[in-house]
Formats: sequence, C-alpha cells, structure tokens
Amino acid sequence: MAALTLQWQTGTEIVVVDSASEPQTKDALAQFLVKHPQIVLHRLNWPGLSMARNAAVSLSKGRWLAILDDDTVPDPGWLNEIFALIERLPAKAGATGLYTYPIWPEGREIDLPELWRKYLSLVEIEAEEDRTSSPVFVGANMLLRRDALLEAGGFPERLARQNQLLLSGDDVYVAEKMRRRGWAIWYSSRPRVGHRIHLERLDPAWLRKRLFWEGVTAMRLHAELDGSMPLFPVARALAFAPLLFGLSFFDPPRGTLRARAMWHLGVLRAYFARQPLLAQTSPAENGPGRLGPRQASPGENG
Repeated sequence: MAALTLQWQTGTEIVVVDSASEPQTKDALAQFLVKHPQIVLHRLNWPGLSMARNAAVSLSKGRWLAILDDDTVPDPGWLNEIFALIERLPAKAGATGLYTYPIWPEGREIDLPELWRKYLSLVEIEAEEDRTSSPVFVGANMLLRRDALLEAGGFPERLARQNQLLLSGDDVYVAEKMRRRGWAIWYSSRPRVGHRIHLERLDPAWLRKRLFWEGVTAMRLHAELDGSMPLFPVARALAFAPLLFGLSFFDPPRGTLRARAMWHLGVLRAYFARQPLLAQTSPAENGPGRLGPRQASPGENG
C-alpha cells in the first residue's frame, strides 16, 4: 500500500477494504492511514475476497476501477500507466488483464513449471491486445469498466476464496459475463505489479491442493454461468485421474502430474458432492457490500 500512496494524484481514489484481518493488522493499518487521509478505509467483519471487492466498488465513484490484491506491489508509474491505458482502450473494452510478475521469498529466483506459475497468478506476457477470444486475466492486478462490471452483477461470492477453501474464479466469472454481453476483454503489459509469493506456495502440497479446488471451481463456473455441470469433464476425470496418479511416481520433485490428477478429483468432487460444496453466504454487513445486477453506482465521474 505504501508503494501505491506514493503515486496518488488529486482526483483519484484509493479504497482499502480490510477483510476481517487480525487485530494487530487492523491496528497497524489504522495507524498507517492516519498519515494518509485521502484513503477510504472500510472494514468487513467477515472474510471473503469477492465481498471485499464488491465493497470497494460500492465505495468508489470512478468510471474505471483498478483493483489490486493485498500481496501485490505496484511498480513506480503504475498509476500513470493505468491512466494512459484507459485513453488507449476502445469504447467496448470491459476489462483488461495486466502484467503480474513474482516477488520470490528472500528475493530468490525460483524455476517453476508453467502450470505452477499460472496458479500463482503470474502473467508475464509482453503485449497489448484484444484477448476476448482467449482472456489473460488474474484478479491480483486488473482494470475494469464500472458499467461492464455492474452488468455482470459484480463479483460472485460463491466463487471467491474463503478462509481455507481455495475456491477461485470470481475474476474469470466476471470476465466471461462481460464477454457474453458484448464487452471486449483486453490485456496490457504496461501497468505492472509484483506479486509476493509466500513460501508455502512453493511446496508441491500447496499446488496439489490449489489444483483440486481449481477443478471444483471449473465445474462451479459452469453451474453459475450455464445452469448445469457438463458430463464430459467428469468422464475425462474418471479416465485421467488414475493414469496421472500412476505416472506421477516418475515425476521430478516439482513435477505437476499429481497436481493435474488432483484437478480431476476436484471435478469429481464438485459433480458428485454438490451440496456440501456450496459456500456459506456471509452474514449481513454494515455499510457497502454485495452488488446486485445493474446496481446504480455512487457516482459516475472520476
């Protein structure tokens, strides 16, 4: 957040949503913001990534929303690059994925398979182009048009990361809803942020858990977007999971075969045990929170 406050300019908004952090984090954040009265702070009493993002949207007024996760560090000039990108984007651009590189533990460069890097939410493509047909989009660093986001109904809480459940996909859901409504999805490598990689995420056990929940997420995305879960991924999972588990005995220490098998198990878990996987909805919050479809924004300028 310190890196972002250095870039603040008159006429821009910085909204920070504290998603039910521990008391020491809450106190440290409050002390930091005493020196930065231009920042809007809102605390939620219940954790949830989508809920936090929806609260930030409700509290903001701008036509464009640049959203960062709390473990990202924007490059110097990131905000200027955002402004310049907005001027270049076509009128039908609803969302833009942005360049996100790793900040490794202790500054060490880690050589990981591409699949692993993908699920660490890293995007290191040098380009600026329309990617509507094959979006490159991660929630850690994204630019959204308010009108398009509200048409999509905001971020769905049922697909968001909650506590120890590594559900994900609220960003993918929003991009797909926009695409289906005729909005374009762009990508730009100009506004860059570093994404802090926690040491635990370099453990193969974390990747296996992450891929399991990604398989769950993939099926739930189908259910949310299309009203049903397709049978083809289920049949494929029944065939490939045993094969991949068998081959994984020959995998190197940081191989991905067992993690890929876990993705298929996640697909089966979502399909055959649907009810237990319904994420709990949050209790009522005070102040801004959930966005409904086509909800009016607090303001249209900025």
